[in-house]
Amino acid sequence: MSKKPALPAELMARHLDYRWRDYCVTRPPQAVYLSAHQRFADQQHHEALRIVKRIEQRQAIARAIRTSEQWARPPAPDPWRRLALWVALAGIIPGAALLLGAVL
Repeated sequence: MSKKPALPAELMARHLDYRWRDYCVTRPPQAVYLSAHQRFADQQHHEALRIVKRIEQRQAIARAIRTSEQWARPPAPDPWRRLALWVALAGIIPGAALLLGAVL
């Protein structure tokens, strides 16, 4: 088996240049510009989609970590609820004593 010899860099560049010229000659300049512009836009769009997907993955991981941390520890007691309980007890006990004294 014989391998094809690799083309030198300048021959390869010239070959690609001729292919690009053929492409430009066979199509109107507007189409060439649009195709190059479209290729760049597609590349930018693909890159933007990859970045958005990566951000969404990181946000989902952070959300999962936050929810797991919330379920891992008991909820903190609410100081206002505790204060309301003490106020209610402070009102009920004397009220019950007065009611009991009035009945007896």
